[in-house]
Amino acid sequence: MDEVAVIVAVHFTLTNAADGTHVISAGRVNALVLTIANAGTGAMTFKGGKAVPEDSAPSGPSAMYLSFLDLLGLHELTQLRIAAAPGWRATLFTGPAPTWALTPDRDTVLGPGESLAFVLDNVVPTRPKRSASLIVDFHAMGVPSGSRSLALEIGPARRGPHDEIPRRV
Repeated sequence: MDEVAVIVAVHFTLTNAADGTHVISAGRVNALVLTIANAGTGAMTFKGGKAVPEDSAPSGPSAMYLSFLDLLGLHELTQLRIAAAPGWRATLFTGPAPTWALTPDRDTVLGPGESLAFVLDNVVPTRPKRSASLIVDFHAMGVPSGSRSLALEIGPARRGPHDEIPRRV
């Protein structure tokens, strides 16, 4: 009898909620969509529970820790609003390295081809950079713990739908 290998793989994407690109505007409010997809053939099992600081992650629930080192300062980080996927919560840890933790409320499973989406709103890059990354450290997610760097380009402030455009007379 042939055995079938079960592969569990996680895939992360980060896009601008307004246009689906990897470009956000400096000095303006941006919304980002962080998507976590099960790209494997087996289920990903998440252990639920209350978030713990990342240095205690091995004894805590399944978690994704979001770091915005090159993008946001502590003040901007505390102003973020995160709309968590159903059954998940976002918890801010301010020290020693400020991070947001995303954790499931209870044990849950993400089947092959399924995904979770989190909306990160009120992202206002104020640091003078042309690019930055969101670092996602993940633990106890049914795959070996690891880290992913999700790149963003920071462009000049774009006009919003309510900005007035000067007219020539």
